[in-house]
Amino acid sequence: MRKRYVLGIDLGGTNIRGAAVGAKGGILARLILPTESSQGRQRVLGNLSQVIKTLSSKFSPKEFDLLGVGIGAAGVILQKEGIISQSPNIPQLDGFNLREHLEKEFQLPIFLDNDANCGALGEKWVGAGKGMNDLAFITLGTGVGGGLILGGKLWQGIDGTAGEVGQMTINSEGPECMCGSRGCLEVYSSATAVVRRLREEVMRGEKTQLVGKQGKRLDRVTSRDIHQAALAGDRLSRRLFREMGRYLGIGIANLINLLNLESVILGGGVAEAWDFFVPTLKKEVKQRAFKVPARRVKLLRSWLGVNAGFLGAAFLAWQRAAEERGYEG
Repeated sequence: MRKRYVLGIDLGGTNIRGAAVGAKGGILARLILPTESSQGRQRVLGNLSQVIKTLSSKFSPKEFDLLGVGIGAAGVILQKEGIISQSPNIPQLDGFNLREHLEKEFQLPIFLDNDANCGALGEKWVGAGKGMNDLAFITLGTGVGGGLILGGKLWQGIDGTAGEVGQMTINSEGPECMCGSRGCLEVYSSATAVVRRLREEVMRGEKTQLVGKQGKRLDRVTSRDIHQAALAGDRLSRRLFREMGRYLGIGIANLINLLNLESVILGGGVAEAWDFFVPTLKKEVKQRAFKVPARRVKLLRSWLGVNAGFLGAAFLAWQRAAEERGYEG
């Protein structure tokens, strides 16, 4: 009897991360290729196809049965149709039926969903949310994304766009967001937001070791630089992370009051600065959320890191294989 596996792919704006994954979440092989979205749609599709071809070529068809491919991508995903409706990272794929294209090329079932949804599934399957039925997964990267697991299942909403916590309004008079609204969580608690706030404070005359004679040019500072400066004792960097944590705490308190969650799991690059923003985050949650659910909820850091997306995409493929083909692993 042939062994079964699936491919899970995280289609990002910079890199395409893929892995061959077994039924219990074990990673059998992995591959990273650049997305090269600036080179156009065909280059992106070619690199994505190369990931699928390279990973599947590692397993003999006589011994292994590839059941399908799960793909997570940022943006608004029409999951049932297999279309990336709107992607902030790869606009070249906007409106493109990715599932139809890949199924025609590979003659395999292709399953597509939002990358944060896939991250939530990955953490629920083999990560920090294992054994939990009600959780939110929040990614703190260039933007703020989110996925919800409610009653043990991914909650997608009627149009498949549920879980977009980054577009939760925190301050109606706040800075303009890329979504067209104002004061969204994303403009306060993303990597982009922390960098913007540093630039604003330096322009106002605040001092930091990050820029000037001993540091970088202001336009070249990244959120990782700000984290490193905070570790080195930079007062402004530490203050900005406390500020970020305050707004994130407000958003999470709203989620707790609305959904009575068992846990909130934080991932993405900014989560590396955990020690600098979580104390103020917890303070806001304690002040704003109902007492019993606030005490109960677990605020956790992602176990899976950059693997969460492709592992969740793999789980999606395994789940659909079980539903459509009767396979359980």
